This record gives sequence, structure tokens and C-alpha cells, in this order.
Amino acid sequence: MLEILFSTLAFAAPQCEQQIIQTIRENYPDAKVELVDRLPNPGSVVDCSNIYDTGRGQVTLEIRRRDATRADAEHISLGFSAKVSAWLPKRRVLPGQLLSEADFEQRWISVNQGMIREVRGLILESTQPLRRLQARNTLLEGQPVLRSAVEKMPDVRRGDEVGVLLKRGSLSVRTKAFAAEPGYVGSRIHLISKTTKRDLQGILLEDGTIEVSL
Repeated sequence: MLEILFSTLAFAAPQCEQQIIQTIRENYPDAKVELVDRLPNPGSVVDCSNIYDTGRGQVTLEIRRRDATRADAEHISLGFSAKVSAWLPKRRVLPGQLLSEADFEQRWISVNQGMIREVRGLILESTQPLRRLQARNTLLEGQPVLRSAVEKMPDVRRGDEVGVLLKRGSLSVRTKAFAAEPGYVGSRIHLISKTTKRDLQGILLEDGTIEVSL
């Protein structure tokens, strides 16, 4: 019986730490989470509860030790780290500029306290390829990039000359126009006819042609 008791206690502390980490991960699902501090005198810990993230890089919790009652639970705090691997610009990137991995570096950044904690789920992580992305807002050197600050590079840019397929019933005519706005395949886009300067609207097709129904 004594051997079983000591075996149970030997596993209690690691299980408690795992429970703490699992609770922290609920607030930082994409982050690498580690405890900075360890449980004090872990050999006598049999239970932990009421785990709470303070938002300042620490968790508070209650632990119960061997032979202690629930009323004797200790209130402690432990430091932890939560980091994500993010893209950080090496230089300022202006709106409309294409993103290139040569202009960024991958770096682990802490997201468990301060202002960065408030946007931790919105950061552009380094698992996201930068290919065919462009800046929507100005990206500052050395600052984490939010996903809302970038966008997919449009398939057609404003001012591009594009082929247009004008359709009315069974009749169709091909002509040229200028894109009045950026657009993506499958989306509706405004055009200015190259010859008549007429304002048109059409759907951007896979081959780059814009189909306009008259």
C-alpha cells in the first residue's frame, strides 16, 4: 500500500504541471507554452486547481499537499512563456508592395503579456507563406505583422489592360478595357472601356478575361 501511495505522489506533480500548461494553451492555442517556474516542493503536491492566467506572464493557482485538507490549499503563482514564430519585416513595407521572404525574418516572439497579448491570435505566423501577398497597411521594421495588414495579391490590378468578352444572348464580342479597381478570379470588377470610355462591370475568369453581360 505504501509503494502505491508513493507511486501516486511521484506522478502527481508532473500531471499538475501538465494540467497547468494545458489550461494556458486554451488562451494561446497557436503558441509554444512552457513553465518558467516550477512547483515548490513538488514531491508533496497531490492536486492543483483554480488555474488563472493573469495576463502578465503568470498563472495563479491552488495546490494541495499530502495530508492537507481542501481548506489548507496554498495559493501560488508561476511564471510561464508563450511564444509564436512570426514574420518580422527587416525594413518598412508600404501599402501595395509585394511581400518577399528576403525582406522578412522568422523570430519567436512572446505573446503572454502587454499589448501583443491582445492581438496574439491575429499575428501573421511564419507558417504562412508570403508568396502572392501584398501589404494593405504600412508594415514597420521589427514589428509583428497582423494578418489584417496583408492581403492576397489581386489577379488584376487597377489600371491593367484586360481582355473583355461582351455577351448579349447568343452574341459575343471581344474588346479591351482598363481595370478601374483590383480584382480576383471569380469576383465582379469595374472596367473602363478602352474605346468608348464606358463604365462596365464583369466577372474575372480564370484565363484573365472579364466577362460582361449586356
